Amino acid sequence: MPAGRHMQGMMPPPMPMIVTPPTAPTHPVLDELKGKNNYNPTDFDLTAPNARFFVIKSYSEDDIHRSIKYEIWCSTEHGNKRLDQAYREREGNGAIFLFFSVNGSGHFCGMAQMVSPVDYNANSSVWSQDKWKGQFKKWSIHCQNRNQEVKDFEQ
Repeated sequence: MPAGRHMQGMMPPPMPMIVTPPTAPTHPVLDELKGKNNYNPTDFDLTAPNARFFVIKSYSEDDIHRSIKYEIWCSTEHGNKRLDQAYREREGNGAIFLFFSVNGSGHFCGMAQMVSPVDYNANSSVWSQDKWKGQFKKWSIHCQNRNQEVKDFEQ
């Protein structure tokens, strides 16, 4: 090798590396719902003027999936009353946002906006336990965040 030349000059230039990010696993029902609904909108107003926020703890991840599929939720009698009161107080002047987590999971698995008052006469047979009364409609935004990643919640 002549003096002053090094190995790099003798090799072809390196090719640029293209990294394709991994795609999230899909599920046929979730894919259908994503096509039908505007999940994770890019124009979502993060300032949320006059909004109220609630953390919803579920006993079952299956109930969270059913909630996404059927676009409804039901809480305890006390929870339904609090959510209904908050919705009626904000109706037309601020949103009610729900952050969903399964007990013991250590993460939030989704967020939804409450889009109707509680219908205390409606019942659904979709839940894993048959003790829930009433229901309301919701619109979902999906996420996966560890609880410790979401900081500074204030009431």
